[in-house]
Amino acid sequence: MELTHRVDVRLSPRAKLMGRMKLGQFFTLPEEKFSKYIKDIEEEEDFQELLHRYRIVKYRKFPGIEPAPASLQFKEELAPADNFDLLELIQKDPAGWQIVRKVAIKTGEEKFSRFLRGDDGISLREFVQGCELSSEEIGKFKDFINSFQLQESFFSSDTSFSSLSRAHLCRVACIENREGELFICPLGHSTYLVKGRFVIDYGRWENLIQDGDSGANLPPILE
Repeated sequence: MELTHRVDVRLSPRAKLMGRMKLGQFFTLPEEKFSKYIKDIEEEEDFQELLHRYRIVKYRKFPGIEPAPASLQFKEELAPADNFDLLELIQKDPAGWQIVRKVAIKTGEEKFSRFLRGDDGISLREFVQGCELSSEEIGKFKDFINSFQLQESFFSSDTSFSSLSRAHLCRVACIENREGELFICPLGHSTYLVKGRFVIDYGRWENLIQDGDSGANLPPILE
């Protein structure tokens, strides 16, 4: 039995526009629903056959993505919803906090406040000149200030950014330093990112179809 296969990939401008609109709507799904959609696809019998029996569908890992250690697994219910807790940040990084206090005392409250707001427009090294900090202390100072400003942006009700955007934020990953190399570690519903993206081996698909009966019952890849 001879099997033929032909796919017409030509699309009208209207079809292309509709496809882009649907794709845009798809990527605006909440993270939980997006993850469930991916999981439902992976559990379908046709997908499992394409993946394991015919080896037409494969996973290709994203570079720099690694599973998060168990200690870093994110629990949404334990995360602060609205308030920025400076004490919690200090407890996490007491050494950094001591360096920040030292700089604040040396530079003075007014100048330090302007620096936090970005009003001075000077570099970090210029700002800490005269504070007698080592390179390591400057790094710790920078890390603490970055953490402070990031959390303040997310949780402070005084900023227009947080008041407008907080409801649309979703924590999907953390960044972990492993022996000097940075990795993105997906959390919670975003663990599908560890597997990578789906890749279709169209050449193998065509070969199986041309083999005759062995490919006659292939599940459809394109709909």
